[in-house]
Amino acid sequence: MIRSRLLLIIGVLTVGLFITGFSCNSNQPDLPSVTLTIWRVWDEEDAFQDILDAYRRQHPNVEFEYRKLRYEEYRDELLSAWARGEGPDIFSVPNYWAGEYREFMEPLPRVLELPRQETRKVLGFKTEKTIVTDKIPTYSINNLRADFAPSVVEDVVFYDDQGDQQIYALPYSVDNLALYYNRDLLNQAAIALPANTWKELLVQIGRLVKENAQGELIQSGIALGSVDNIQRYVDILSMLMVQDGAVMSTINNKNQFRASFDDEIKDAEGKKFHPGSHALSFYTDFANPSKQAFSWSEELPTAFESFTQGQLAYFLGYSYHQEMIRDAAPRLNFDVAPLPQVSLNQEANYANYWVESVYNNSDVKNWAWDFLFYATKAENVVSYLNATQQPSALREVLALQAEQDPAIEVFVNQVFTAKNWYHGQDYGTVENAFSTMIKSILDGESTPEDATDTAEKIINQNEQLKE
Repeated sequence: MIRSRLLLIIGVLTVGLFITGFSCNSNQPDLPSVTLTIWRVWDEEDAFQDILDAYRRQHPNVEFEYRKLRYEEYRDELLSAWARGEGPDIFSVPNYWAGEYREFMEPLPRVLELPRQETRKVLGFKTEKTIVTDKIPTYSINNLRADFAPSVVEDVVFYDDQGDQQIYALPYSVDNLALYYNRDLLNQAAIALPANTWKELLVQIGRLVKENAQGELIQSGIALGSVDNIQRYVDILSMLMVQDGAVMSTINNKNQFRASFDDEIKDAEGKKFHPGSHALSFYTDFANPSKQAFSWSEELPTAFESFTQGQLAYFLGYSYHQEMIRDAAPRLNFDVAPLPQVSLNQEANYANYWVESVYNNSDVKNWAWDFLFYATKAENVVSYLNATQQPSALREVLALQAEQDPAIEVFVNQVFTAKNWYHGQDYGTVENAFSTMIKSILDGESTPEDATDTAEKIINQNEQLKE
């Protein structure tokens, strides 16, 4: 009896070893380990945690190294790290830097090819691992146009060296300018509603502006007209030009960019009109004491500081300013309204956002693009958008945000009419040209017509040097 039981145990152990030996083949292939390095500026890693974790569950061989950098150091750090071979696989740039950084970007492949480990049973008990290649369709330009906000195609599609259009980046969100207002200051001025048009705003200015006995501004209507104390002066002046009808720029199939905001157009009545110089004159009037629109001064604190200190009725800002305002002034009674328009029949808004791309010398380009393709899809990106309170770049998600997120409803509704214009190779020159253009009017050194003409020529001459 004892001998029979012993033989049974030996038999079971033998079969177990036989099966184990066949199911654990050390020569079976494994997927290579992949580490994706991501560099961004504004968001902490926590904002992406759900997306990173979900992607890792699908791809256990992939790990992430996420680094947040200061905006002031980002450009230099990015270029010097790549030069050392230590830069990120995935990097993020403002939409108006995309033309400048295109030479470092890997275009999105039309089909991504990625290895996947597949396990199958052989002979009913033996397991075998093999590596198969998945072919994953991505976006065509038509798909991109159908799924994303209108500005995205214009900002991320460029021509490659063969003259073919390619997608060079994808966004998580699309931000835009809106009108922040101080409820208390409007109430004190008996203004029932924030201005819908610039004409309405000009009428309100007289009620909102207050001066002391020395003629110094102690309460301002809106921060317009200057450079140094208005952080996004290029955006604001560009937006006014666009609303006036300016065709801000053109770009050809060789990615040769040309600024055209000074070009003459015809207005609704067929009269010749220079929207660039008209917008410049309108903008600078708000910082000119001799004008009815006078509401702002170069001597004042920054627009953001003036608003959070309760000394500015209207502030032009982006969705991210909401949290900044609450942090700086928890008791400030403020709200957000749509951006004032020249004409309510032809709404035009201004887009400013960051796009994500893949470094073209990365060793893991396909994995990097697969992650971005995954992360920007509607079912995945919502966790990031909820964490950051930003309007989506996707039409499908925007429809949901408009219904479910009143805090950013204004920005969400404006995404469809928001655009950017700069797709050249040196945004720094644009900033300098716009700064010089504005200051030349405030200092009385130039006319609006001459100032816009000079600024346009400076930008275009610089673009030609970059080619």
